[in-house]
Amino acid sequence: MKLSAILLCLLSAVSALHADFPIGIYQMDPAAESTYEHIKGIFNYTQSYMQPADAKFADKVRLAEQYGLKMLIPVLAKNFREKSDYMDEVRELVLKYKESPCLGMWYLYDEPEGAETREILTEVYKLLKKETPGIPVALCIAWTKDYPAFKNCADILMPDYYPVKNEVFPEAKLNLFAQFIWNVSRLGKDIMPIAQLMNWKGYPEAMAQKNIDPATCRYPSAAEIRYCNFAAMAMNIKGMFYYSFYNVWRDKQIPYLEQTAGPAIRELRDFAEQVNGTEFTALTTPIGKGNLPDYLAASWVENGDCRIVLVNNTATELIGNFTLQQSAGSGKLIPWGKTRDVKASVQGKTLKLDKLAPWEVMVWQLK
Repeated sequence: MKLSAILLCLLSAVSALHADFPIGIYQMDPAAESTYEHIKGIFNYTQSYMQPADAKFADKVRLAEQYGLKMLIPVLAKNFREKSDYMDEVRELVLKYKESPCLGMWYLYDEPEGAETREILTEVYKLLKKETPGIPVALCIAWTKDYPAFKNCADILMPDYYPVKNEVFPEAKLNLFAQFIWNVSRLGKDIMPIAQLMNWKGYPEAMAQKNIDPATCRYPSAAEIRYCNFAAMAMNIKGMFYYSFYNVWRDKQIPYLEQTAGPAIRELRDFAEQVNGTEFTALTTPIGKGNLPDYLAASWVENGDCRIVLVNNTATELIGNFTLQQSAGSGKLIPWGKTRDVKASVQGKTLKLDKLAPWEVMVWQLK
């Protein structure tokens, strides 16, 4: 076997391993080795709004295969109604890419609204499942009044909410990101949220509607990204995506991606790999019941090995101890990853800790 073929097999094996928990980047544009080098070791999935019928889409497929990445392959563009034969195009798309090694999921549509759209997406979803029953269908949903009506249009729901605008830390309402995930969990579908990796200054019209000067907007800090990551993990998500590479690239903020966001996302990737296949338990309020609580806790257990996450869902300091609704065992808690090194332990339904800083995340191994 040629060396190039061996390397491709190895990349495919690595991709399959990491794809157990998709960690993806939206708008992976422009498509070039120089841009894909920036996401190496951070993400295992990519997304693009470019339709597969575009001649340049082949470049994205080639690069995904070259870098051992899976893809969310888009199915319907926003303007699909302008074409009377859009269902024929969907069939052609499935035929062309259903055996592609980089196909991870179909990306059905972006932020749908309205009964007519729901009917069409339901029809397309049925076609995708008939032709490729083993390929998940993902659907991005915004916090619209009718988003629950789309729950049967996809296997995986991708709620998106981007809370960081021009507020200084810790004033951005990060809990709204977690609250949306909390709400969507009631629909009984697998969830793969889309977290903020952008600066709202790139959307001046949206900021003008909120009377915010775009020049005052900023990117999420590492602490804010870490909160979004682990608040979502504590709700048993099945992957995480970030919006978007193109925003960072256009703004000439690749150092932000590599030095600030990247380490926070790699920490999530490492944690997800360690807990893959373990038993998840929500230790606080049952997920989706009532409003998002002030703090979330969850555990992941396998063969006596236990990891525990505690997350502050508020912009204020919370003073421990912390009451759990499920027993988490007993013992000393050893900090993991970027967790603050402080004395902590758990005794059944009581987690003993001095305090949680605003939006703070604690990740431990139970000794």
